[in-house]
Amino acid sequence: MAKQIAEKAGREVRLGHYCDLSDSYHIYGRRQDHFETGFLKLIKERTFEERTWTREFAQQFFDEAKPVIAEKIRRQDEKR
Repeated sequence: MAKQIAEKAGREVRLGHYCDLSDSYHIYGRRQDHFETGFLKLIKERTFEERTWTREFAQQFFDEAKPVIAEKIRRQDEKR
Protein backbone atom coordinates (compact mmCIF):
# COMPACT_ATOMS: atom_id res chain seq x y z
CA MET A 1 0.00 0.00 0.00
CA ALA A 2 2.83 2.38 0.87
CA LYS A 3 4.38 1.72 -2.54
CA GLN A 4 1.14 2.61 -4.32
CA ILE A 5 0.69 5.78 -2.29
CA ALA A 6 4.32 6.75 -2.92
CA GLU A 7 3.85 6.28 -6.66
CA LYS A 8 0.73 8.43 -6.67
CA ALA A 9 2.22 11.08 -4.39
CA GLY A 10 5.54 11.13 -6.19
CA ARG A 11 7.53 10.88 -2.97
CA GLU A 12 8.71 8.34 -0.42
CA VAL A 13 6.15 6.96 2.03
CA ARG A 14 7.54 5.33 5.16
CA LEU A 15 5.98 3.32 7.94
CA GLY A 16 4.69 5.47 10.78
CA HIS A 17 2.61 5.26 13.93
CA TYR A 18 -1.16 5.24 14.23
CA CYS A 19 -2.86 6.74 17.25
CA ASP A 20 -6.66 6.87 17.45
CA LEU A 21 -7.95 9.59 19.73
CA SER A 22 -11.64 9.16 19.00
CA ASP A 23 -13.64 11.33 21.31
CA SER A 24 -16.74 12.20 19.37
CA TYR A 25 -20.26 10.89 19.67
CA HIS A 26 -22.58 11.63 16.78
CA ILE A 27 -26.06 12.61 17.89
CA TYR A 28 -29.02 12.26 15.61
CA GLY A 29 -32.43 13.69 16.50
CA ARG A 30 -34.10 10.39 17.12
CA ARG A 31 -31.21 9.24 19.33
CA GLN A 32 -31.15 12.18 21.76
CA ASP A 33 -32.62 10.08 24.57
CA HIS A 34 -30.01 7.38 24.01
CA PHE A 35 -27.28 10.00 24.20
CA GLU A 36 -28.57 11.40 27.49
CA THR A 37 -29.46 8.14 29.25
CA GLY A 38 -26.60 6.12 27.82
CA PHE A 39 -23.51 8.02 26.80
CA LEU A 40 -23.73 11.01 29.17
CA LYS A 41 -24.77 8.82 32.10
CA LEU A 42 -21.74 6.60 31.60
CA ILE A 43 -19.42 9.60 31.32
CA LYS A 44 -20.69 10.92 34.64
CA GLU A 45 -20.65 7.58 36.46
CA ARG A 46 -17.39 6.07 35.22
CA THR A 47 -13.85 7.14 35.96
CA PHE A 48 -11.44 7.97 33.15
CA GLU A 49 -9.76 4.59 33.66
CA GLU A 50 -13.11 2.79 33.32
CA ARG A 51 -13.86 4.64 30.06
CA THR A 52 -10.50 4.03 28.38
CA TRP A 53 -8.38 1.07 27.32
CA THR A 54 -4.70 0.54 27.92
CA ARG A 55 -2.54 -0.67 25.05
CA GLU A 56 -2.02 -3.95 26.92
CA PHE A 57 -5.77 -4.53 27.02
CA ALA A 58 -6.42 -3.51 23.41
CA GLN A 59 -3.39 -5.23 21.84
CA GLN A 60 -5.15 -8.57 21.39
CA PHE A 61 -7.91 -6.87 19.38
CA PHE A 62 -5.32 -5.21 17.14
CA ASP A 63 -3.47 -8.50 16.68
CA GLU A 64 -6.68 -10.36 15.81
CA ALA A 65 -7.65 -7.68 13.29
CA LYS A 66 -4.33 -7.62 11.41
CA PRO A 67 -4.84 -10.82 9.37
CA VAL A 68 -8.45 -9.85 8.64
CA ILE A 69 -7.35 -6.45 7.35
CA ALA A 70 -4.50 -8.01 5.34
CA GLU A 71 -6.95 -10.41 3.70
CA LYS A 72 -9.33 -7.57 2.80
CA ILE A 73 -6.42 -5.67 1.24
CA ARG A 74 -5.32 -8.78 -0.67
CA ARG A 75 -8.84 -9.30 -2.07
CA GLN A 76 -9.09 -5.65 -3.02
CA ASP A 77 -5.70 -5.80 -4.76
CA GLU A 78 -6.86 -8.83 -6.77
CA LYS A 79 -9.69 -6.75 -8.23
CA ARG A 80 -7.21 -4.42 -9.93
